[in-house]
Amino acid sequence: MNYSGFTYKKSVIHRMNPSLKFLTTVFVVALIFIPFGFIYQALILAFCLTLFFLAKLPIKKLWRIIQSVLILGTILILINWITYKTPGAVFDFTDSYSFLYRPSFLNWTSQHVTISSDGKYFLQGSTYGGQVITTSPDLTNIKNVNWIGNGFFQITVPATANNKDAVVNTATKEILNAIQNQNVGWNVKTITSGLYRGANGESIYYAYFCLTKWYSFSSYAIILMLYVTIKIFLMILIVTILTSTTSSIQLTCALEDILNPLRYLRLPVTEWSMTIALVLRFIPSLLDESNTILKAQASRGLDFKNGSLKDKVFSLSSLVVPLFSIAFKKAGELSNAMEARGYNPRTSRTRYRDFDIAKIDWIIFLIPVFLLGVLLTLLFIADKKIFLAFGFWDIFA
Repeated sequence: MNYSGFTYKKSVIHRMNPSLKFLTTVFVVALIFIPFGFIYQALILAFCLTLFFLAKLPIKKLWRIIQSVLILGTILILINWITYKTPGAVFDFTDSYSFLYRPSFLNWTSQHVTISSDGKYFLQGSTYGGQVITTSPDLTNIKNVNWIGNGFFQITVPATANNKDAVVNTATKEILNAIQNQNVGWNVKTITSGLYRGANGESIYYAYFCLTKWYSFSSYAIILMLYVTIKIFLMILIVTILTSTTSSIQLTCALEDILNPLRYLRLPVTEWSMTIALVLRFIPSLLDESNTILKAQASRGLDFKNGSLKDKVFSLSSLVVPLFSIAFKKAGELSNAMEARGYNPRTSRTRYRDFDIAKIDWIIFLIPVFLLGVLLTLLFIADKKIFLAFGFWDIFA
C-alpha cells in the first residue's frame, strides 16, 4: 500500500522542481495565515484547485478532504454556538481589518451600522434568539456616558482620571443595571472596545450591549466557523498536492537543496536530510508491521474494539510494545548495513537524477511570491488597514 499518498502521474506539477514546489507550498501557507478576507481566501482556493487539477489528482481525494473539513466545520459551529451568544460588534470598523468587517459598498442597513456624533462607524451582526437594545435606558444618574444607538454606548474618561479602567468598569456596571431595571428578562451581554483619544486628551471607550437567550445563535459563530474551516481546508489541500506529487526521495533532495546555504555555518545539513529520508522511508514499513501485529493479536482472540477503556488500553499495549521492538531492531539493522557499506555523510555525494527547473516551474512559484509581496507592501505603506474579510477596502478613499 502507498501510505505516503504519492500518486504516480505525468503532469506539470509532478515534473515541477521539488525545491520550488516545496517553497511554493510554504509561500501559499503564508498567504493562508495572513488575515485576508473571504474574497482573498477564494482567490487562494482557486489557485490551489488549479494546481490540484493540473496535477491530475483523483476527485476522490478532494472529496475526502471536503468530508473531513465538513465534519470539522460541524464541530466548530457547535462549539461556537455554545461559546459565542453575542452577534459580534465591531467598533469603528472603518479603520480596522478584523474578519468581521465589511467594506462600505456592500450597503449594510441601519440595523447593522451605527454612526456616532464624531463620525465613527459601528457594525453589529445578527442573532437568532437575541435582540439589540434599540432604546436608551435612563442615563440621568450615570456620568460620562452617552447613548449612540442600536446597543452602543460611549464612555468618556477625563484626562485627569487616575484609574481609567476602574472608571470604564464602573460605567459599564451602571449601564447594565439601568438596562436590567427595564425588566427585559434576558441575559445582557457586554462588549467593550479599545481606547480612543479625544480632542482634549480624554479617553473614549465604546460599549455594546445586547440581549440573548440560552439558545441564541449568532452570525458571529458562523463567521468564526467559516473563517477557521476555510483556512484548514486550504492548508490540507496544498499539503496534499505536495505529498501526492512528490516522492519521499524528491522531498529529501528538495529539503537538502533549501538548507544547503546552512553548510557555510557548518551545520549538518546532509545528516538532517538523511534522517528525514529514513523517517519517510520507514513510515510505510512500520504501518505494515502494525497491521500484521493487529491481525496476529486478533487471531489470538484479542479484541481492540469492544470492552471498557481499561481493556482497550491493555489491548493497545500489546500493539505498542512489539512495534517499538521491531522499530529498534530495524534501526540496528540499518545502522549496521550503512556502516558495512562505508557510508560517510560528511563526504561529497552525487545524485542519480538532477532536477531541472522549467519556465512553468518559475511561473507557478512566482505567483504566490508576487501576491505575498504586494499584499505585505500594501499593508505597511497604506494609511488604512486594508485587509477585510469580505473584500478589499478602497485605500484611495
